[in-house]
Amino acid sequence: MRLFISYARSDKFLVNQIVEILRDAGHDPWIDSEILPGQDWQSRLLEEIKKCEIFLYAVSKRSNSSEWCQWETFTAIKLGKPLIPVLIDKSADPPEYLSRIHYVDFSGEATGKAVAILLRALATAKVEIDPEQLTQIPDVPRGMPSHVKTNKCEITGRIELLGKDERERQENLAILEQFSEVKAIAITEKVTNGRSQSKVFIVNATVPKVGAYPRVCFLKIHHARGDTPFQRHKDAYRTNLRKHMPEIIAATQWDQPSSKIALLYYPGETNGDFVSLEHLIHNRTKQAEQLIDETCKALTNWNIGETEDEIEDSFSYEILAPTELLKYTLAHSKDPEVSQYRLEDDEGSYRARLGDIGVTDQCQLITFKGSPSGSQKQLPNPLAYLYNRDLWRQQKDTSITWPRGRIHGDLNVRNILRNDQAETKAELIDFDTYDPANLIFYDFAQMELGIILAACTPTAIYNRTELVHLSSYLANRVELDNIPDLGVASVGINILLSPIRQTVSKICSLHHKFKSAYLIARVASGLELARKRKAELEERIFAVLFAADSLNVLLRQLAIEAYDPQYSSCTVNWPDQ
Repeated sequence: MRLFISYARSDKFLVNQIVEILRDAGHDPWIDSEILPGQDWQSRLLEEIKKCEIFLYAVSKRSNSSEWCQWETFTAIKLGKPLIPVLIDKSADPPEYLSRIHYVDFSGEATGKAVAILLRALATAKVEIDPEQLTQIPDVPRGMPSHVKTNKCEITGRIELLGKDERERQENLAILEQFSEVKAIAITEKVTNGRSQSKVFIVNATVPKVGAYPRVCFLKIHHARGDTPFQRHKDAYRTNLRKHMPEIIAATQWDQPSSKIALLYYPGETNGDFVSLEHLIHNRTKQAEQLIDETCKALTNWNIGETEDEIEDSFSYEILAPTELLKYTLAHSKDPEVSQYRLEDDEGSYRARLGDIGVTDQCQLITFKGSPSGSQKQLPNPLAYLYNRDLWRQQKDTSITWPRGRIHGDLNVRNILRNDQAETKAELIDFDTYDPANLIFYDFAQMELGIILAACTPTAIYNRTELVHLSSYLANRVELDNIPDLGVASVGINILLSPIRQTVSKICSLHHKFKSAYLIARVASGLELARKRKAELEERIFAVLFAADSLNVLLRQLAIEAYDPQYSSCTVNWPDQ
């Protein structure tokens, strides 16, 4: 049965679970996930409403205040479509004009009873509302439809950054300037029997926020049969733009049709057989869960053996003070010549880039203000503990044992792909590092933070109090038997995070101090995201909260009092919703 689902953009994670239930039952639900900027949204929506046999309205506070949801619902009523309200927010009531129609309650878990009621309602739905009873709404609603894709995704890498010095960079740009009408350049590389062959393909495509020059998209590597992507040097795994500048320049003499492109990947989008984890979280939750599980297995297999007996022997351990391990994790690697952490340049960027959200290393505590309830939360400041070694002086045991191994280094939800045509579905791209001496928990912490941001969407109008409780709950335990009902923010998170926590728990069982190392990885991943100014402001604030909650638990484990009179508290204000 053809169905149309009207919903608010911030409810998309919950709605996608209903979509999967309906598809499993043999129905054909349509949500506006394919509408792109530049398309006639209203005409496309009207076309799909006309096609549907039954119209479903996802009831929440957000959808009730959305003019687009009102327009869609009124249009369906005027066209004589049977309508079923589906309650997804227990704090909301259906609009007055729908009050006479019995709704299906999905505000808690998607229980078998709720699913059965929904499927029964589809079989018996009928027209129950007189269009004459409707109030007037604007012909052109304000805002955007629920899932219109915005120009937020950016192609990785800028040609402006290429070149070993300013002179070489300017020479390269001068060559490329004549191709300013070209929007993107894709580099592909094939590795066979240890030899690398690179090709460049100039793509005439529209890329968001294009500057004066083309942009490099993505380095995709094909591996010889029997070879694994985890046995060669790290340089083969990252989009190393400077290294490939000669190929980019050579492309200006190539006959374009003779070049072949292995993969042009736009973050967050589907591309042929490849789909990002971010896209799956928003659209196919079951496949997202499978991809997370397979990624966790891949991360583990890089560092441990195939059997339980080999795990402990396969790990290498190292002992460091907490402050040094935190710096080491953020720097990813050591300088073997001087045995110092290469964080000097990066340290400055942490100080500078967190200042715009009110975080400074001179304040030992952070006060988070601006939740809907009017409450505030005070936590230790991760930035202060990164820079001020004295804050750890109360620690009785001055070392932490941590497991060393290979990491990806930038494992966000856009760098994890599902390849539907491969036996091994998980494919990781754009490695930041592949050195064999990193804190292996860092990848797991990064992945967890990215999943929470993608699923809970702090930039949407979720109840921030729920997100604050969720962050605290996740920081206080490694094993997640079942996340309690913390509101809409926790719905479905347990399923997505379970593979990560099961793997982390398995590793932590090898040494009692590994739990502290895991918390340090969470602090580092939160700080790393918080300093990225291209991220949404609320995402960055949530990342600081994620790091601060983890640090708070770590300090308790180490019996360190998280307060010193000589330090003050800085305040982070959530922006107005």
